[in-house]
Amino acid sequence: MLTDEQMKKLGVKDLDISDYLQSEDDIEMYLQEAYEEDDAIGFINALADAAKAYSILKLSKKMNVSRSSLYKSLNGSCKPSFETVFKLMKSMDIDASFSIKKRKKRKKELAPA
Repeated sequence: MLTDEQMKKLGVKDLDISDYLQSEDDIEMYLQEAYEEDDAIGFINALADAAKAYSILKLSKKMNVSRSSLYKSLNGSCKPSFETVFKLMKSMDIDASFSIKKRKKRKKELAPA
């Protein structure tokens, strides 16, 4: 395996998925796949990639937070709060829809609202 220094000399860069998220359709499919993996940290990482593709600066302004604060929330070293994730998705115009998967019939049905 090459060291970081050797890779730098060869001009090899780390893969940045956000470079390949060129359209809203790309971002939508990427986030949907990440969600379906059923891994919360993986989804947050995918959301961070999508945010970089969108523009962290633009998103931070829409969210009314500093750019550095948003970067820190999404850099993988900490878990962002649900509020941060919610605001980020809203600022990226990501619309979530929910459905209950079919499962075994319950002994007691949920009470009507």
